[in-house]
Amino acid sequence: MIVARDLSQGGMRVERFSGLEVGDRLHLAIYGAPDHEPFLVWATVMRDDGPRGMALVFDEVHPQLAGQLEKVVADLPS
Repeated sequence: MIVARDLSQGGMRVERFSGLEVGDRLHLAIYGAPDHEPFLVWATVMRDDGPRGMALVFDEVHPQLAGQLEKVVADLPS
């Protein structure tokens, strides 16, 4: 399990994870509301920010999933 931070429609920051390197591609399950199934997206590690974590950019997201992602981001606490 990787802990995510700074979720946006374009990607997210994740905590450093042993073995994860710039250019790696990940298949991620993103959870929104507790009573909903997670949805799956592909992301690529684009940057290593050292102790701040690693920046992932979502690969092309299907329009239906983009709508779900938009709702999850909108429902995040400020």
